[in-house]
Amino acid sequence: DLFGSIIGAGDAPLDKPACEPVHLALAPSGVPAGDEVWFVGDTAVDMECAGNSGCVAVFLGPLGPAEEFAREFARFAPRLCFADEVSLFHSLEGLRIAAPRPSS
Repeated sequence: DLFGSIIGAGDAPLDKPACEPVHLALAPSGVPAGDEVWFVGDTAVDMECAGNSGCVAVFLGPLGPAEEFAREFARFAPRLCFADEVSLFHSLEGLRIAAPRPSS
């Protein structure tokens, strides 16, 4: 009940880093892949998939040594990084989706 869709390896015609799994996951929501969608992952392949989809690449996990991180993510750098789920949650706290309000 917490997820609109769950897509695993082999569910889409092509797997990550292709954009097909993202499009398949978003299809039931009607939300198109793009700059309004965050793709949260923990690998360089996830960041590549986010880029291929046109989504915001968000890295979730320990950054490790700066040199290793820079090397691993040199080609597909995340736009945002969070060390853990708590820091991600706190960054999202207070955000509200702007929805049209009924006029009186």
